[in-house]
Amino acid sequence: RDWLEKFRMSKDTFFFICNKLKPKLARQDTHFRLALPLEKRVAVALWRLATNVEYRTISVLFGVGRSTVCKCVRDVCHAIVSLLKPLYLQLPSEHEFEDMARLFNTRWGFPHCVGAIDSLHISII
Repeated sequence: RDWLEKFRMSKDTFFFICNKLKPKLARQDTHFRLALPLEKRVAVALWRLATNVEYRTISVLFGVGRSTVCKCVRDVCHAIVSLLKPLYLQLPSEHEFEDMARLFNTRWGFPHCVGAIDSLHISII
């Protein structure tokens, strides 16, 4: 339950995302230091995105530096955009845009509108 509250997704979904992001986020250990595990990097970034807590608080929670938190958030967000956006976010065709505009105009009286954004939280489980 605590996992769902903090990450706003199930553990299965978390590991699914980690697996999808692995090609961009995988790091190798060196002779000088061990790489931060992929799951920890994704967890740090998702914690920040889910809770909007300050970097210094997250650095204490996960035992990493503030600059590491910043880098994790940036790297994970870039990986999500480059790897997941093409799979899950696709622009509608011109015909679909026209259908959506017609629907908005007919149903709600908003001409030239093809969508609306609300502040509703949709759980990803």
